[in-house]
Amino acid sequence: MDESKRLLAEGRYAMAADAATRSLETADGDVCELLDLLSEIERRRGDVEAAERRARESLERRESAVPDGDPRRARTWNQLARVLEARGRFPDAAKLFERALRLRENSLGGDHLETIDTVNDLAWLRVETGRASEGEELARRALAVRERALGDHPDTAVSLNRVSLALRARGKHAEAEQTQRRALDMRRRLLRAEHPDIAESLNNLAAIVRAAGRPAEAVTLYAEALALWEHPSVGVGCTNLGTTLGQLGRHDEAEPLLRRALTIAEARFGANHPAAATAANNLATSLDSQKRYAEAEPLLQRALSIDERVHGRAHPKIRTALANLAGVERALGRDAVAEEYYRTALGLFDAAVEPADALRGTVLNGLAVVVERQGRHEEAERLYREALDLKTKTLGELHPEVGTIAANLATLTRRLGRRDEARSLYHRALAIRERVYGADHDSVATLLTHMAMFAREEDRRGDAEQLQRRAIAIHQRRTDHPDLSTSLSNLAVLLSEQDRHQEAVDLLRQAIAILERGPERDPEAIAERLRLLARVQLRAGMMAQAESAAARSLSLQGAATDETANKGRALLGSIYLKQKKFAEAADLARQHADALEQTQGADPPALADVLVELARLQILSGRLADAETSARRALKIREGVLIEGHPQLGESRYVLGVTLARQRHLDEGIAEIERALTIWERRPPAVPIERLNAMHQVVNFHRERGALDDAIQAMERAIEYTSHLTARDHAAVGAELRDLSTLLLDAQRLDEAEDACEKSFAIFAAALGDRHPDALKARRALEEIRRRKRQKQN
Repeated sequence: MDESKRLLAEGRYAMAADAATRSLETADGDVCELLDLLSEIERRRGDVEAAERRARESLERRESAVPDGDPRRARTWNQLARVLEARGRFPDAAKLFERALRLRENSLGGDHLETIDTVNDLAWLRVETGRASEGEELARRALAVRERALGDHPDTAVSLNRVSLALRARGKHAEAEQTQRRALDMRRRLLRAEHPDIAESLNNLAAIVRAAGRPAEAVTLYAEALALWEHPSVGVGCTNLGTTLGQLGRHDEAEPLLRRALTIAEARFGANHPAAATAANNLATSLDSQKRYAEAEPLLQRALSIDERVHGRAHPKIRTALANLAGVERALGRDAVAEEYYRTALGLFDAAVEPADALRGTVLNGLAVVVERQGRHEEAERLYREALDLKTKTLGELHPEVGTIAANLATLTRRLGRRDEARSLYHRALAIRERVYGADHDSVATLLTHMAMFAREEDRRGDAEQLQRRAIAIHQRRTDHPDLSTSLSNLAVLLSEQDRHQEAVDLLRQAIAILERGPERDPEAIAERLRLLARVQLRAGMMAQAESAAARSLSLQGAATDETANKGRALLGSIYLKQKKFAEAADLARQHADALEQTQGADPPALADVLVELARLQILSGRLADAETSARRALKIREGVLIEGHPQLGESRYVLGVTLARQRHLDEGIAEIERALTIWERRPPAVPIERLNAMHQVVNFHRERGALDDAIQAMERAIEYTSHLTARDHAAVGAELRDLSTLLLDAQRLDEAEDACEKSFAIFAAALGDRHPDALKARRALEEIRRRKRQKQN
């Protein structure tokens, strides 16, 4: 038995198990002691079923062999409690630890080392079950006794480790780090270099360092711990190292480790054990940071379900699980669900015994993002500021989570027009991220992109381009990552606004190629980039290329009827209009109308808007009967939902009037247009020029009727309205007067024609100069009128 204990103390678990088994087979020593020893060895090796079986056999023997009140019973209770704790059965473990502690205190005294063993074990259980203050108190009690009785000793280091864990759970990172470094130093002096306890201290120190905002240092410590650990702690090492690598953006290295950790936890403990919940949560966090939200969500739901069943609703892990799940729901666009999760977590904080300010700050920040997206800016700012204060107080000024909230608040204050404050917050966030992660980390690139957008808004285009190019240089380390595509697209927009269209087109083609090569090949993301490319090409006058890009974008939507597909149709339609491809544009508008009818029914107001546009395009393409059908249907929908005299009713009547008049139903068409003008006289249309266009149509249709006097009267109305829109000496009024003079000339009202044309020429000469083409044209018209007058006089 002594050999087995020595090997166990040295961390040589397989050899210790062999020695203890031999002793048990030869009955070399107290059988119950051997069974307890074997149980502990099996627990440390990860075979918790065998460990429980040994402990229960020992308990059965103890209870039949020793009387009530004998402290030897407490040894087996304590051992069985350790195993039950490892199996996630915390309430059962707590009862046995408390029972063992009462017996040992009563029979051995409060400072006996066996009593302190139970105190130390119970301390960690209290931390695990969310009672960190109580856990710290018990761990400090154990440490004080062991320091007095043992001095520097492996058991003293165990107590230092437990104190450190309790401090970390309470957010006291500096003190936790100092205590854990003492434990690590002691273990390195007293134990062999490969001892698992050294790996444990390295792992726990890494967790503290990471929580304190030093992930690069944590990776080194986690890797050192993982190199020392053997099964079963390999799973813990994998999940911790993987999570930290993910935080540093090294997802290709992180994900295999995290998946291995989950496999180990499931194999060792089962799929519904808290260790499996932790591993699932950590894998989900990595997937979340890679924007693989649909994969992350079921893992987080599973972790929450396990933790609720094992720990109960009040445990701190439930708040963490709710916060993580809310973040994924938010990323998936399910804001109402996310807000519910965040507010549930806040309610649990309010009911908790211990404050956990750092995690509360995380929840407040997440809730603020959701609230801001809903336009509740005042509430969002209050939540951001509370989160920033809590994080700064608990984690320090330079912690990366402080930087994240500062960046979020910067974006909000920028949106609210408080630009100086936004600029200061952005620079604060950037300084933190560069210090923690280095200047070439993905999170730095993301922030640089936001700062570039801000500089663009302030018309600091040189700064914006420099910031965006720096972000691209960072993202180019992962050549096919979607973030690189986004950064290239943002720079393209910036360059296009400076008329550097060819550069913008080249960047957008690169951005699209990245998405097309990507493993997930998101059609919607590719379609969005193609629409952007088409708009840039349209601005550059590259009509054929713009049409091709917009058509490709629309083809990726298939038969989709959602808003993005309609944006694609609208864009391609606008390109067709510029190319005067009216029939093609009308076909797209018909598709849009059909899609709306399919999704919203036969008479939604949005359908009327599309039908009016369709009718206009059908008029341009010469499909007048179809145009009349579309216009009448739009009018009927609008009459059913709009109040009498609404300007959109005027629009529908105007379009209908044009369709009728173009089909030679001139009187009926003019009457409809006049009804539209009557409506617009009281409530003008959204685009004032539409009213003037309608007046001109009345002029044209009266002229087609041969009713020149009516046309002249309508033209005089148009001149008066143009004067109202501009000024009486504006060139537009000159153009109207020139057209009026033509009508008067046709009506043989030569004196009036000459007067109108003289006024037209005078306006053009004053506004544009007497050599301007419009002035010269008016002069020639005036000369023609005077020639006609002379002819008539002769």
